[in-house]
Amino acid sequence: MSNLSISELPVLTGTGLTAIDTLPLADLSASETVQINAKSFVQSGIQFIDDASIPWIKINSATLPADTVTTAVIQDGAVTAVKLAGQSSGVFQATGALPSGVFVGQMGVTDGMVYVWTGSAWVALTAPGSINTITGDATGISLISVSQTGDTVSLDTNLAPTAGARQFLAGPTANGGAVSYREIIGLDMPVATSTTQGAVLVNGGGLTISGSTISIDNTVSSTASGVIYGVVKYNAEGLVTDGRAIESADLPPATINTIGAVMPSSSMTVDATGVIDLTNTIVPGTATKVTVDSKGLITGLLALQASDIPDLSADQITSGSLLPARIGDHTIERKKLADYSISFIQEAAPPINDSSIYVGCLWFQESTAQLRMWNSNAWTSIGFGRLSADNLRFGGTIDASTGDITGVTQAGTTGGLVINSGLPAATDVLGGLYVVVDVAGSGIIATPGITYDCGDWVLCISSSEGWVRINTIGGGSGGFDMLSELLDVSIVNPAEGEILVYGSNGLWDNVATLEGGVY
Repeated sequence: MSNLSISELPVLTGTGLTAIDTLPLADLSASETVQINAKSFVQSGIQFIDDASIPWIKINSATLPADTVTTAVIQDGAVTAVKLAGQSSGVFQATGALPSGVFVGQMGVTDGMVYVWTGSAWVALTAPGSINTITGDATGISLISVSQTGDTVSLDTNLAPTAGARQFLAGPTANGGAVSYREIIGLDMPVATSTTQGAVLVNGGGLTISGSTISIDNTVSSTASGVIYGVVKYNAEGLVTDGRAIESADLPPATINTIGAVMPSSSMTVDATGVIDLTNTIVPGTATKVTVDSKGLITGLLALQASDIPDLSADQITSGSLLPARIGDHTIERKKLADYSISFIQEAAPPINDSSIYVGCLWFQESTAQLRMWNSNAWTSIGFGRLSADNLRFGGTIDASTGDITGVTQAGTTGGLVINSGLPAATDVLGGLYVVVDVAGSGIIATPGITYDCGDWVLCISSSEGWVRINTIGGGSGGFDMLSELLDVSIVNPAEGEILVYGSNGLWDNVATLEGGVY
């Protein structure tokens, strides 16, 4: 074998290791190298393992032989309650006979009773000092009987019958002693006081006893049964001894501060039954005005006159409303009207279910300057705003082959027309604006597929109708190159920015100004 370093030696696996295989070992005590086989190395070296240094996970507990763990190797007090299996130290079941025990002294519980296993049978436990036997007593006054069902004992106590009538269970009258059956006598009861209940002696004080009946010791004579006396006489015990009917002289007169008898005045009457009434009479009714006498009694009913009502401030009127008939014609001034009181000013049409809408109510739409009036069914136009004021407006010229604007007027500039650009999108504001075609073609994007001749118009109707072609030459193979060639157009010395205006002569004329200034 050639010399090799340790790192170059072949690896010996666990299955190839034998007890006699040797290991080199440095003996420090002899300063030399010795050999030791694998078995001796493990058996001798295990004694040098530190206590509690081998983790439990390194021990294969499944390989422990049966009955290896004996009582002697278990540490005292090492097995806690949580380590015990159910029904191990004792047996429990709800009802019925217990199965045989497994060791002497094992406890068992069934039907709520505790038993101990003697090795051959279950014996019920008896606690020290417990009551195991109860005996009844059938002598004397109190009779006690005993009945038992299982481990439940019931006691029944009854009193013995008396030897005679009116006998009660009581002790001696004069002093303490044994109780017995006897009659109750007066001396058995305490004497009553003004604050304590007890026995009393009926002998005077307005009371008398006859046999077993107590009655009032007083007699009053009367001429008729059930006479009610208003004035009576009574003795020292408060018993009535005599009486008579009440008289007016017996009553004290009433004062402003004292209750007493009164006498009706001449304005009052008293009938035989003592009912007081007023002498004043008037026909019953309802009135807004009355007359009264010096006593405050109503003596007449009158109708309310206009002069009876004092002047009232308008501040006193807090509810209700004035009828139209109460408002004079042409009395509401303009400054009294609230904003939006006669007209809506908004873009969207007012909802028809708005309770404030009335026939004749106006709606002004600012974007189109259109004014409409409600006729109870719909909002009806009463003018066309800027469309009516401006009518048709000449905006400029357009090349129909390219779709680009070639010239603009002031109206065209206001409408957003830009030279070398296409027509803008149609809107309600642009309604009435038109341009004239100066080069024929079909390239106007706002009206796709439409072919124009020179002199045709491209007119904006509205946002919904869009731009449309106006055929001004009436068809045929020819056409007009200039506006002045149209039968109803008369152009004289045109200048940039001029517009066409329809005149009373039935012609469209070019003008530089309109009424009110430069257009």
